[in-house]
This record gives sequence, structure tokens and C-alpha cells, in this order.
Amino acid sequence: LLFEYDLTHPLNKSTIPLARNSLRKLRTIRHPDVLRYIDVVESDSAICITTERVRPLPLALSQSSSNVPREREDWLIWGLHQISVRIVLPVCVQALIADLLS
Repeated sequence: LLFEYDLTHPLNKSTIPLARNSLRKLRTIRHPDVLRYIDVVESDSAICITTERVRPLPLALSQSSSNVPREREDWLIWGLHQISVRIVLPVCVQALIADLLS
């Protein structure tokens, strides 16, 4: 995956030092619930972070061999839990995701 933090966006100006500090921390985090950092490219206009590949939960569920509704519900609950855990990630990653979704 590729996340981009736009350094030129006016709303991001005040958070640039925080984004760079969060990136330094992201480089050292090794945890099974956190995307693995692969590489970063920094320029005057953006910080681009490459992470490990992931498979979206809906795709994983559609490819699941189980048709048991309870098992599907358990996977959905697990997926929501994993997403909620990500809310506590460094502000840099949160800002990158928000930027991608906008």
C-alpha cells in the first residue's frame, strides 16, 4: 500500500513536524496488528510511505469457504476490532488514511 501525506496542503502545515516524528516512530514499530513499514520517499511536497500488502476484509470474506453466518459475523467483528485498534496509531498514519479517503 502507498500512503501519501501532502506537505503543501494548507491544513497540513501545522502538523508537518508531527507527521515527520510519527514517521520516525513508524519505522521502528514491529507488531502483528500494525502494517509493516517497507520504505519512504520524502520530497518538498509529500511524504510517501510504502507498507506491506493487505487484503480487504470484504474480499477475504467473499473468498471464504465457510457459508456459516456465525463465522462470517465473527470475521466482521474481528475486522471492526482491527480497524478500531488502528485508531490509536500515530497521527501521521491516521492523517494519511484520511487524506486517501477524501
